[in-house]
Amino acid sequence: MLAIGVVLAGRVTAPYKATGTLSASSNPLVEGQEVRGTSIDFFESPAGGTARLINERLQTDAFIERIAEAAGLTESIEAGGLLLDDIRSRVFARDIGETLLTIEATWSDPETTAVLVAVTIEQYLDFVLTTVSEDAEAAVDFYEDRLAEATAQAADAGLAYDAFVRSLPVLAADAELPLSDQLQLSRLNDRVINAQSQIDDSSAAIEASQLSVIQSRSEAGKTLVMIDPPQVPLEPESTSSTQILLLGAFFMLGVVLAAATLLLSTRLDDSVQTAGDVETATGSHVVAAVPRIKALRPPRRLPWKRKSQPTRSALASRLGS
Repeated sequence: MLAIGVVLAGRVTAPYKATGTLSASSNPLVEGQEVRGTSIDFFESPAGGTARLINERLQTDAFIERIAEAAGLTESIEAGGLLLDDIRSRVFARDIGETLLTIEATWSDPETTAVLVAVTIEQYLDFVLTTVSEDAEAAVDFYEDRLAEATAQAADAGLAYDAFVRSLPVLAADAELPLSDQLQLSRLNDRVINAQSQIDDSSAAIEASQLSVIQSRSEAGKTLVMIDPPQVPLEPESTSSTQILLLGAFFMLGVVLAAATLLLSTRLDDSVQTAGDVETATGSHVVAAVPRIKALRPPRRLPWKRKSQPTRSALASRLGS
C-alpha cells in the first residue's frame, strides 16, 4: 500500500492559486441600506458576513454558470469535460479580519486562476447592485408604461380637439358658440390638459426613480473595496503537504490491512502448533512434549516434498484410530 501511495503521490499535480483581497468596512449590508436576500447576522463581522454571503452564492448553479461564462469555461462544461462542481470546489471566500476578506481560487492554469477570482468578485457585485436597485428599476418600468399611455391619450385628446374645432361652423365676429359646443370644447380641452399633466408626472417620477437607481447602485458599489486585485500566479503551489497526507493515509491503510490479514489468518489456521492445540483437538491431557532440538532435526527437504502440517481434525482422526 505504501508503494501505491508513493506512485499516487508522484502523480499529484501542483495547482496554481490566485487571491484577491477586499475590504468590507463600508458594507451597507451591515446597517442602513437593505439588500433583499442578503443579511449579516448580529454576531458576524462585516468581512465574515460578506464571505458567507459570497460562499452561499457560489452554491447556486446560476451564479457558477455566470462565472464559468465570464471565465471562458462554458465550452468545456457543455462538452462534458468540466462540471460546475469542479469550479465550485475551487473558489471560495474567507475572512482574514474584522473588515478584510479574500477570494481564493485554485486551478491548473495560472491565467484561469486569476480570472476566476476576478469574475467571482465582479459577479457578486453585480448581484448586489441588481438587488438593491430592483425596486427603483421596477418603478422606472412602471412609470415608463404610464408615460407611454399618457402620451397616447394626449395624442388622441389633441386629435379629438382639433377635429371638433374644424367641425364648428364659421361664426360672425360678435357671435358666440352654442352652450353645448362650449361644453364639449371645454371637455376636450380638459382631456388634453389631463393627459399632458400625466405626461409631466410620469416624466418626473421616471427621473426620480432613475436617480434612486443611481444612488442605490452608487452606495452598493461601496460594498466591497478592492485592496489587492488578483494577480496571475507565477509558480504553482507546493504539493508537499498533499503528498505527505497521501503517503500517511496509504501507510495507515497498509498497517490496517496487514493487521486484519494477520488476525484473519490466525483465526482460520487450524494446524497443530502447540500442546494446547493437541489438547483442543483430541480432548486428552498432554503429559509431556518433546522439544525441538536444532541439532537433531532431519535435513531440510525440498519445498515440494515437505509434508504439510497436520491439522487439528487430521490429528484427532489419527489419534482416534
